[in-house]
Amino acid sequence: MDSKEVDRISASALPALRVRNLSVTFTGERDIPAVREVDLTVGHGEFVALLGESGSGKSVTARAIMGLADEHTRVTADELSLAGTDLLTLSEDKRRRLRGESMSLVLQDALSSLNPVMTIGDQIGELFRVHRGASRKQARAQATELLGLVGIPAPAKRVNDYPHQFSGGCGSAS
Repeated sequence: MDSKEVDRISASALPALRVRNLSVTFTGERDIPAVREVDLTVGHGEFVALLGESGSGKSVTARAIMGLADEHTRVTADELSLAGTDLLTLSEDKRRRLRGESMSLVLQDALSSLNPVMTIGDQIGELFRVHRGASRKQARAQATELLGLVGIPAPAKRVNDYPHQFSGGCGSAS
C-alpha cells in the first residue's frame, strides 16, 4: 500500500463535513441572531437535508459553512471542517479554491442561483474548466454525465437547456 492510498483511506475515515456549535448573527444597529448552535456531521456518501420554514436559517447555515458571509454577518463555530480541513483557519484564497472543487452550494430557486443566459451545461462545465483544466468539449461531456447521474432524462439534450427550462418543483421538466 503506497502513501497516497494510505492518505485516501485515512481521509475517508473522517467525516466529509463536521460542524460544531455554529452560530450566525446579522450585525448592524442591533445584532440579530439568525442561526444558533448548529451541530452537524455528514459522512462520506451521505446526504443531508436541512428542512425548515422560510426564514428558518437553512441558506444562512449553508452560506456560513461555505464562507460566503458578508461584512454584516458574524459567524462563530467551535469546529468547521471539510474532510479534516479546518475551514476556520483556512485563508480566503484556499477556501475559494475549495468552493466548486470540494464543496458547492446551489440554492433551491434555480432562477436566482444560476445564470439565466448560460446553458446548464456551460454552468456545470465551468467547474471542470476552472478547477480541473478541462477543455470545453471535455467539460460538456462531464456535465452531461453528471446530469445523467442525478436522474435528468435525456441529459445529452438537456445540457443545452437554460435554467428556466428546468422544473422548479415536483414532476419532470420538458
